[in-house]
Amino acid sequence: MVGLLENSGVITYQEAGTQRIFAFVVGRDNHLYVNWWSGQQWAWADQGTPPNTPVNGPPGVITYQEAGTQRIFAFVTKEGGHLYVNWWSGQQWAWADQGTPPNTIVGDVPGVITYQEAGTQRIFAFVVGKDGHLYVNWWSGQQWAWADQGTPPNTPVASAPGVITYQEAGTQRIFAFVVGKDGHLYVNWWSGQQWAWADQGTPPPTPSVSIIGDTEIPVIDLDLNSDPTVSSSYTITPVSLQGPLTVVWSSGSRDVQITSPNASTTDITFDMTGHTKAPNRRTFTVDVSVTDANGNSASNSVSVTIRVSHERVTE
Repeated sequence: MVGLLENSGVITYQEAGTQRIFAFVVGRDNHLYVNWWSGQQWAWADQGTPPNTPVNGPPGVITYQEAGTQRIFAFVTKEGGHLYVNWWSGQQWAWADQGTPPNTIVGDVPGVITYQEAGTQRIFAFVVGKDGHLYVNWWSGQQWAWADQGTPPNTPVASAPGVITYQEAGTQRIFAFVVGKDGHLYVNWWSGQQWAWADQGTPPPTPSVSIIGDTEIPVIDLDLNSDPTVSSSYTITPVSLQGPLTVVWSSGSRDVQITSPNASTTDITFDMTGHTKAPNRRTFTVDVSVTDANGNSASNSVSVTIRVSHERVTE
């Protein structure tokens, strides 16, 4: 039995009233396989490998209809950095070597799209080169060609592309999204007249709140003889929360008293009654929740341990 090595590339289309499904995967033997639905049952087919070389990486797959014939193209990379395509002519499967980008080799998984323009089927297979550039291997309707899309401003490409296309007011738009080495999301897009790069930035930090204050408080038993309580000050540091803030301090213990339960900074008193003799310790939990004016919220908790000893501990 051959195990699976890589993620799948999946397509579907309707043929003579039957919905066909093709899920292409790479096996641990580095063959390309397809699990396909005939309309009545599922079956596996071994697509083999490009000539004299194993498949390296998951496939990027497209399908379209041409003159009544359903075409299927499964693009893969191989060890050595060539781009290959396993394609269905309508009668048989064949492998084709798409070569490499100029002066470099393919370094990542292809992102593939297709659309029809003025009666010509266009195919664009975007890949990242080992030099950190985004490249596209595209079909003009007469021949295949490579184009260097360059890099985002001041950073190489560091991820495989995710690609879409659609038509807007008669113009075909293409968007190839990649992650730069700087951690930003970038898009290389076609306006209908030229290609351009745009920096999509990064997601905003997830709202969070941290609690600053003592988590372990040493005391001596003599200090607890007259007053069995220990007090300390705590404050919050919110991240990605815009004021004004609604703050709620709380605790599940009746032995915890919060002086200002709706303030960013508050004194908290811990009652050690019944636990004043050394050696002893008691741990309390204090919770805080914070909501900003936009409804974003975050919460956190802190565990505070009171350690009782005969002599004061020098920290």
